[in-house]
Amino acid sequence: MENNQTAESNIVESVTETPQPVPATMQDFIQKRFINKYVVVRTTNAGVFFGLLKVYENRCAVVEEARRIWRWVGAASLSQLAMEGVKSPDECKIPREVDYVMLEEVIEVIPLREDAKINLYEVPEWKAE
Repeated sequence: MENNQTAESNIVESVTETPQPVPATMQDFIQKRFINKYVVVRTTNAGVFFGLLKVYENRCAVVEEARRIWRWVGAASLSQLAMEGVKSPDECKIPREVDYVMLEEVIEVIPLREDAKINLYEVPEWKAE
């Protein structure tokens, strides 16, 4: 009985919380939550990148301090990668950083947590010998 009462009180608390303001448009939401923040970006054909999102409009993005992720090990998904980074950095293939990249056909943008960002930027640079 106590578990049901606890669950019910949690529901009541969550319903009575003050709602957060909703941005007027999707572009307002993107501006507030994603622009000038570190993110993971997945595209249809160019692959996966992480870096500082500067522009996003009509499925196109400009990412500064960008690194492409060719292969990652130690995260089950991009969601886990964005939250935790990778567990096996020496097995990942992440080439050097570029100043910026323009990406088309963006299909996913995930905010990058600070500890995950540090972890990913510390992955050794992968390059041809």
